[in-house]
Amino acid sequence: MRDENCEISAVPAACCLPVPSKVAGLPATQSALRFALCVFIAFFALSVQAHGQETTSELVAKVQSQYDQTRSIRADFSQETRSRAASLGTTAKGKLYFLKPRAIRWDYSEPKQQFVINEKKAWLYVPDEKTIYLYEVDQIINSPIVLGFFSGLGKLAETFDISQLPPEPG
Repeated sequence: MRDENCEISAVPAACCLPVPSKVAGLPATQSALRFALCVFIAFFALSVQAHGQETTSELVAKVQSQYDQTRSIRADFSQETRSRAASLGTTAKGKLYFLKPRAIRWDYSEPKQQFVINEKKAWLYVPDEKTIYLYEVDQIINSPIVLGFFSGLGKLAETFDISQLPPEPG
């Protein structure tokens, strides 16, 4: 993520890489959660104005403050998932709602479905199948990083290695 001459340069690899879910029926869930975490961090980083002379610590503190003060987010999303084994991919679109702590809802318009997570349960509603899949949260979120940020307890400086890039010439 980049804002003028600041970049979060070392996001843990597990944050943004798709990981197959262990739960049947939810192959993209871990990928969706990690994608949402990356979007949240980018949102907070881009909402802070960089002023040339600020230190990395000062910028990180501003981003952390913005994250700490935010109670809810609503966003449109488009997510593309690709299989490593096949060249085929799927695209999903919809709206994302987030309310601290641990209330997340994806309303998918393509394909039509709804995925909701609260403090204890996660469920996927698939209208075409007239089916609701119900899971314990720990079956869906197995990353302490993702869980921490969705719970409102994320600490950027403790979780990520963050550094400033030198200014681009020109």
